Amino acid sequence: MEAAKPRLAKAGVISLLVRVLREKQHQWDRASFWAASALWNLAFDEDIKTQILEEPGVLEALEEARRLGSENTKMKARGALWMIQPQPEETKEGDQPATGLSAEDMQKLGAIENAKAQVMLSYEWHHQAQVMQLKEQLNARGFNVWMDVDRMMGSTLEAMAAAIESSDAIIMCISGRYKESQACRTEAEYAYTRKKTLIPVMVEKGYKPDGWLGILVGSKLYYNVFTPEMMQSSIPGLVTAVEAIHNDSKAPEFMQKNGSASAAIPANTSAAAAAAPPALTTAPASSGVSVPTDEDSMDRWLSAVGLQAYVHVFKHNHIHGKVLLKMHQELGQLKMGEQHTLLQNVLGIQSYGHRLLFLTEIEELVGKLDGELRKLATETPAAMPQRNGSVRRGAPKNSAARG
Repeated sequence: MEAAKPRLAKAGVISLLVRVLREKQHQWDRASFWAASALWNLAFDEDIKTQILEEPGVLEALEEARRLGSENTKMKARGALWMIQPQPEETKEGDQPATGLSAEDMQKLGAIENAKAQVMLSYEWHHQAQVMQLKEQLNARGFNVWMDVDRMMGSTLEAMAAAIESSDAIIMCISGRYKESQACRTEAEYAYTRKKTLIPVMVEKGYKPDGWLGILVGSKLYYNVFTPEMMQSSIPGLVTAVEAIHNDSKAPEFMQKNGSASAAIPANTSAAAAAAPPALTTAPASSGVSVPTDEDSMDRWLSAVGLQAYVHVFKHNHIHGKVLLKMHQELGQLKMGEQHTLLQNVLGIQSYGHRLLFLTEIEELVGKLDGELRKLATETPAAMPQRNGSVRRGAPKNSAARG
């Protein structure tokens, strides 16, 4: 469909659609519904949007459909007008967006006082029950969650804009229906233009984003929430990611760049990781890449190895330099399953593949994890040969190092 848009515009479809809107006929409302919907869809292409604006009478025709059409036609006309007309410039940092929302609208969107952070749930109506469960989970953890339960954003696009601009992050509940929804695409692209962090959660099993949605989410980390069990498993990582984004955006500049590691250690961080470790003598890998010593170099390393989705999480946990080396040391003392549990629960790395990738890359960066220790931990007592000096002092013979 995207590839066909320029050909349709060149063939004169814009003039035809405006003519359909302006000519009163027996089934004017039905024809106007489809004409406004088509203009809305075409306007996602920036070049075609310019052509639509230059078409004589298009704004007047859509305004008339917005005033006189049925509820569904009004919604399509509003969406087309929103996409076609220039939007106000992004609010400056520190300014409050002019929402124009009533107290009733704020209540419908789910606003709560003294929230840890604000997020907006962008979703397609078919998956509302799943998304409501996600909203309740986030509310229970102290988040202010904007969610259009009553379809008010379909009729008031200013409410959608207000929710996006007031949020720290936009959680996109993606599915095949989400990709095909004009309203969902409008929300997602508006959030993107406002430079809001997009966090995709998968509400449809087996769906692979393509087209505009695939381009928008790219290689971002996905959180699977299409079953209650998966939602429970994904919530810790999702919460960590949102808190990291919120804290990073609110912290003073000097804290964002060189904050004290002890100033914002989360409750679930181990005491060993929170303590400032001494310099370690672990040999760097043969790759010649030095261990990241600050947040900027850590960000670059994560991006270079394909783990850019976790930049905020590592920044929030102050993992770089000596802390990264200490983490490498701790991981070397754990069994493989325990390593995955630590990465999943502390850093929120839900993807098995991403956990394996991190373990592989940290070995290449710093040095091999303690493979001998891991091997001992996974062997059964009957199969373990005697090894002088391989068992910790004070431990019974033939016992694993972490018995």
